[in-house]
Amino acid sequence: MSDDGNPKEGIDLRPDGGVHVWLDGTKHRLRRPRGREFRKLREELEDRLDAINVAADESAAWSDRLQQLGDEREEKGEPRITGEERSEDRRRGRELRDLTESEMAGWWASVISTLVVEGNSPADVSDAEDMPPWLISPSQATTVLDHWRSAPSLSGAP
Repeated sequence: MSDDGNPKEGIDLRPDGGVHVWLDGTKHRLRRPRGREFRKLREELEDRLDAINVAADESAAWSDRLQQLGDEREEKGEPRITGEERSEDRRRGRELRDLTESEMAGWWASVISTLVVEGNSPADVSDAEDMPPWLISPSQATTVLDHWRSAPSLSGAP
């Protein structure tokens, strides 16, 4: 528990390259990855971020087209956007958010299953609904990758 009585949550980047992930007050210890594991996890993250970026680009192109159409309509004195277009815009935004959460949750599930320290059972974090929102952000993943790149290996460390 934290000082305010709430379960401790967060990521603790350890000096030896390990990572402690606190979920609902329970610590899940992840060892530092070996070279091949690091490369696999990095490439998986890159692939997942590529999928997110493709969807984000498609969403941005849709928004650009909608803006241009709205400008043309406004010049004619017509309403800028229809109710159907507004609904489609919201639907696309939700799909992008859901895709991002799903892709990042999948990456974390890979990280946890690959790196969990033996005897330390991880939380069931197999999909986005089981993970806290702060964990499934792309920035959290890049922070952890950067930590693994920079943490020195200590003799005898896990």
